[in-house]
Amino acid sequence: SEAIKYCAVLFSFIFFVHAGVRTLRGKRIFTTPGTILFAVWLFLGASALHCFYYASAQKYAVITASETSVRSGISPGATELFLLHAGTRVRVEEIREGYIKIFFSQGKMGWVSAEDAGII
Repeated sequence: SEAIKYCAVLFSFIFFVHAGVRTLRGKRIFTTPGTILFAVWLFLGASALHCFYYASAQKYAVITASETSVRSGISPGATELFLLHAGTRVRVEEIREGYIKIFFSQGKMGWVSAEDAGII
């Protein structure tokens, strides 16, 4: 994801330098090299936008266990903050090491086991 972003910026720079030099010399921009640079830049830019959208899109989960503890950290021994019951819809903030960081109503946040929730 980071590599795609950096490559998109690099090819953007290369394409616009190429276009600027060709324009200053009074030549066409979209010759074979210009077309290839443009196509690569377009592909990488679209890929970077897709990665950005996927990373920033809100994801939701539903609690699938009959009852699960929402904890303060990503371990079974972390402090239990509150309980959620099956069917509760929560917003996913982060996924790490078999746990899902969730946001529940009124600012309640915590970690639940990934086994106890299904991402929708």
